[in-house]
Amino acid sequence: LKWPQYPIMLRPTPNSQTKIRGLRHAHSMEYQHYSGFCAGCILPVNSGKEELPLVIDFESPLFVGTLLMRIKNVQTPSQSKEEDQKKKKKNFHKKKRTFQAIVKGKFKRALDVTKCVTGQVFDRPAGRLPARWIVSSFIRFVSTLAPQLQATLDGDNPRFLTPLAATAQSILVKKQDNDNDNDKSKKYDESTSTSKEKNDRLVNYHIYAGSQDIHRDLEEPPSTDETSLLQYIPNTSKTKATTSKSSIAARQKARKRVVNQLVANARNNNSSTTKQPCSFDTEKEYTFEFYQHLVLFQEYAVDTGCPAVGHVALAPITNGQPLKFLSSYQENPDAELQHLWCFDIWHESLYPF
Repeated sequence: LKWPQYPIMLRPTPNSQTKIRGLRHAHSMEYQHYSGFCAGCILPVNSGKEELPLVIDFESPLFVGTLLMRIKNVQTPSQSKEEDQKKKKKNFHKKKRTFQAIVKGKFKRALDVTKCVTGQVFDRPAGRLPARWIVSSFIRFVSTLAPQLQATLDGDNPRFLTPLAATAQSILVKKQDNDNDNDKSKKYDESTSTSKEKNDRLVNYHIYAGSQDIHRDLEEPPSTDETSLLQYIPNTSKTKATTSKSSIAARQKARKRVVNQLVANARNNNSSTTKQPCSFDTEKEYTFEFYQHLVLFQEYAVDTGCPAVGHVALAPITNGQPLKFLSSYQENPDAELQHLWCFDIWHESLYPF
């Protein structure tokens, strides 16, 4: 039997403590059973052509939220085919990107912004790497985009990690209005819940019921807007301010520059940052958008951008291990990762390994 979206399959990473609360259409809060998918194993990926995408409500010990993932040219879930035929504007239309993931939710603990990371981690040594000059060029390229890159290729656990708040292409912060909470959040009453419910990590609707607008278009806000992350970072210079007239790229660059400096100061034990630590607020809703064009998931290859090299297959490089979509809390560069969320993106080319 083939996966419903063969040759790709998305699942929560085993032993990552990423628990799936349910699957649903983005506009609805009713969980449904979709043929071929299940909350504990195979999860839906959207193609970018659907009118009403499928989303995943999940929870970990540190975060509770909703995930919407799109991969260009992935087989459209059968539940979305009717909407797909009606949709005229496609999410990847006239865009270079081939992958998009949006996470919207709330932190269950106030975590230091400088200690939250995203990237790739592996449980086994890497396989056959490309020529050293290709690897070195790739690391140099990534380092220009993410100056605080942690890269380890050797050893038993290769990893590439960068600061979460400096890597996401878009971040929005929203104050929660308790009066407008979804009905599901109101159904939870801790005073009347059983001891089993109190110990069940999946009964946290009182923290965050899930997003119903995650599928709407979003963009990085100007730093002068109350939804900008820069509004909540101490000592952000006014000279770095962006306005509604600033380009999206300028807004993203300003936020990433500030966060990268914040991380650098924290790692260097700069006293100015320890006096006023910046943390993700448990009372606010955060939206993180990620997109990229280098990894071609349908081929499970990297587009090097060099005609002489072309596309480099990933399965031999990862030694048959899947790429991940993750974010984690890391107390220090040598500490074990505590996942906010962690998902495996499998491909049929991984199985021979």
